Amino acid sequence: MTFPDISSANITSDLSQTLVYANNVTGGFFVPGVILFPFFMIVFLGSAFMQMRFSGKIKFDVAFLAASFSSFGLSVILSIQNGLLSYFYVFVCLALSIIGLLWVMQSENY
Repeated sequence: MTFPDISSANITSDLSQTLVYANNVTGGFFVPGVILFPFFMIVFLGSAFMQMRFSGKIKFDVAFLAASFSSFGLSVILSIQNGLLSYFYVFVCLALSIIGLLWVMQSENY
Protein backbone atom coordinates (compact mmCIF):
# COMPACT_ATOMS: atom_id res chain seq x y z
CA MET A 1 0.00 0.00 0.00
CA THR A 2 1.42 3.35 -1.00
CA PHE A 3 0.79 6.50 0.94
CA PRO A 4 0.25 9.91 -0.62
CA ASP A 5 3.36 12.04 -0.67
CA ILE A 6 3.53 14.97 1.74
CA SER A 7 4.50 17.22 -1.16
CA SER A 8 1.06 16.66 -2.69
CA ALA A 9 -0.57 18.51 0.23
CA ASN A 10 -0.42 22.30 0.26
CA ILE A 11 0.75 22.66 3.84
CA THR A 12 1.88 26.24 3.34
CA SER A 13 -1.70 27.52 3.47
CA ASP A 14 -2.62 26.51 7.04
CA LEU A 15 -2.28 23.80 9.69
CA SER A 16 -5.50 22.05 8.68
CA GLN A 17 -3.90 20.74 5.49
CA THR A 18 -1.36 18.87 7.61
CA LEU A 19 -4.21 17.35 9.60
CA VAL A 20 -6.04 16.41 6.39
CA TYR A 21 -2.87 14.72 5.12
CA ALA A 22 -2.46 12.77 8.38
CA ASN A 23 -6.12 11.79 8.22
CA ASN A 24 -5.72 10.54 4.64
CA VAL A 25 -2.62 8.50 5.49
CA THR A 26 -4.29 6.80 8.46
CA GLY A 27 -7.47 6.00 6.57
CA GLY A 28 -9.66 8.49 8.39
CA PHE A 29 -8.61 7.42 11.90
CA PHE A 30 -6.40 10.37 12.86
CA VAL A 31 -9.02 13.00 13.68
CA PRO A 32 -11.61 10.85 15.50
CA GLY A 33 -9.07 8.59 17.20
CA VAL A 34 -6.25 10.97 18.01
CA ILE A 35 -8.04 14.30 18.40
CA LEU A 36 -11.76 13.82 19.16
CA PHE A 37 -11.76 10.86 21.58
CA PRO A 38 -8.84 12.14 23.72
CA PHE A 39 -10.52 15.56 23.83
CA PHE A 40 -13.67 13.85 25.14
CA MET A 41 -11.69 11.97 27.79
CA ILE A 42 -9.74 15.05 28.89
CA VAL A 43 -12.93 17.07 29.37
CA PHE A 44 -14.68 14.13 31.07
CA LEU A 45 -11.86 13.49 33.53
CA GLY A 46 -11.24 17.21 34.08
CA SER A 47 -14.89 17.80 34.87
CA ALA A 48 -15.04 14.77 37.16
CA PHE A 49 -11.94 15.79 39.11
CA MET A 50 -13.08 19.40 39.42
CA GLN A 51 -16.39 18.19 40.83
CA MET A 52 -14.46 16.06 43.31
CA ARG A 53 -12.36 19.07 44.25
CA PHE A 54 -15.26 21.49 44.70
CA SER A 55 -18.06 19.32 46.12
CA GLY A 56 -16.35 16.16 47.35
CA LYS A 57 -18.25 13.78 45.08
CA ILE A 58 -18.29 13.01 41.38
CA LYS A 59 -21.44 13.20 39.28
CA PHE A 60 -20.57 11.11 36.26
CA ASP A 61 -23.70 12.13 34.40
CA VAL A 62 -22.79 15.82 34.52
CA ALA A 63 -19.18 15.08 33.56
CA PHE A 64 -20.42 12.97 30.63
CA LEU A 65 -22.76 15.75 29.52
CA ALA A 66 -20.00 18.37 29.65
CA ALA A 67 -17.64 16.13 27.69
CA SER A 68 -20.22 15.19 25.08
CA PHE A 69 -21.33 18.79 24.48
CA SER A 70 -17.75 20.00 24.15
CA SER A 71 -16.78 17.15 21.83
CA PHE A 72 -19.88 17.86 19.74
CA GLY A 73 -18.77 21.47 19.39
CA LEU A 74 -15.27 20.37 18.40
CA SER A 75 -16.66 17.87 15.89
CA VAL A 76 -18.77 20.59 14.26
CA ILE A 77 -15.69 22.80 13.97
CA LEU A 78 -13.60 19.96 12.55
CA SER A 79 -16.29 18.94 10.05
CA ILE A 80 -16.28 22.40 8.49
CA GLN A 81 -12.85 21.71 6.99
CA ASN A 82 -13.38 19.36 4.05
CA GLY A 83 -11.74 15.96 4.54
CA LEU A 84 -11.02 16.36 8.22
CA LEU A 85 -14.03 14.71 9.89
CA SER A 86 -17.02 12.94 8.38
CA TYR A 87 -20.56 13.77 9.38
CA PHE A 88 -20.96 10.31 10.88
CA TYR A 89 -18.82 11.35 13.84
CA VAL A 90 -20.74 14.61 14.19
CA PHE A 91 -23.97 12.64 14.50
CA VAL A 92 -22.36 10.22 16.95
CA CYS A 93 -21.32 13.17 19.13
CA LEU A 94 -24.81 14.63 18.82
CA ALA A 95 -26.33 11.32 19.90
CA LEU A 96 -23.94 11.18 22.88
CA SER A 97 -24.99 14.71 23.82
CA ILE A 98 -28.67 13.79 23.71
CA ILE A 99 -28.04 10.63 25.75
CA GLY A 100 -26.06 12.66 28.29
CA LEU A 101 -28.81 15.26 28.51
CA LEU A 102 -31.45 12.58 29.09
CA TRP A 103 -29.20 10.94 31.68
CA VAL A 104 -28.85 14.22 33.59
CA MET A 105 -32.57 14.91 33.39
CA GLN A 106 -33.40 11.43 34.72
CA SER A 107 -30.95 11.62 37.63
CA GLU A 108 -32.22 12.34 41.11
CA ASN A 109 -30.08 15.46 41.49
CA TYR A 110 -31.86 17.27 38.67
